[in-house]
Amino acid sequence: MLKEIYNSYVRKDVNVFKRVRPFFTNIRKELSKMPKVYAMDNGIRNAMVNNFSPIELRPDSGKLIETLVWSELIKSSDDPDSIRYWRTQAGSEVDFIVNSLPIEVKYSNFKSPKIQRSLKHYIEQYKPGNVIVVTKDFAGETYDGETIVTFVPVYLMPWVERLQGSPF
Repeated sequence: MLKEIYNSYVRKDVNVFKRVRPFFTNIRKELSKMPKVYAMDNGIRNAMVNNFSPIELRPDSGKLIETLVWSELIKSSDDPDSIRYWRTQAGSEVDFIVNSLPIEVKYSNFKSPKIQRSLKHYIEQYKPGNVIVVTKDFAGETYDGETIVTFVPVYLMPWVERLQGSPF
């Protein structure tokens, strides 16, 4: 069934599902990597997995919030195709790269700023000036070397609008 949905909606570029291509500095590697596919709306995603339970009761709450963040990025972007993700062969991943700004979604409870291993790998390799980590309810900031890592609760989603012309 998923293959039929992919062929019907993603390949035909109907605005129900969209692909996010991988971010690489080597174009040959980028072309060989698989894109991630997101539903344009969490309602569509919920229907596909047949789960309409409240987010607190869902084992896929992180994926729901990741889809929400992605859809907000798409809405606020002048160039939606510039939204990428980063993944290594070893399995490290950063959810989104937008205009060189890494955005990681971690819908979990933080008591203090903690940089996950995958994000640390990205920071070591690319040395971005800023990183955003979208959390369940934690706000804060820390540094990893010269990189400023800002933790923003998902309920403060208007931060997405700041991406256009921001100092990030």
